[in-house]
Amino acid sequence: MSEGNITSPNYPFNYPNNMDCTWTLLAYEDEIIQITFISFDLQTGDQCDWDYVLIRDGDNSTAKSSVETRLSQSSPLLPQVEVQFHSDREISSTGFKFSFKRVQKI
Repeated sequence: MSEGNITSPNYPFNYPNNMDCTWTLLAYEDEIIQITFISFDLQTGDQCDWDYVLIRDGDNSTAKSSVETRLSQSSPLLPQVEVQFHSDREISSTGFKFSFKRVQKI
């Protein structure tokens, strides 16, 4: 799939507690992945350790964490992206929705 949307479980209603989800997005050699958050509402903590979204590039370095992503609407462009969502055992929120698309490298 060259583009689409991904949401937290049960979006736009509150996501369940104790969730761990992972999505892997791949691009062809001459492409990169662009992610744009449409909606973002998670329980937050000082260390982003309650509910969070991590976006990692292909070599597993963290591109964004929950607080940074919430403040910025668009991610860096990456050739391979792994998106991880975690919710803890307590408070939940409506979660997130983001769009992704493969685009040609410039």
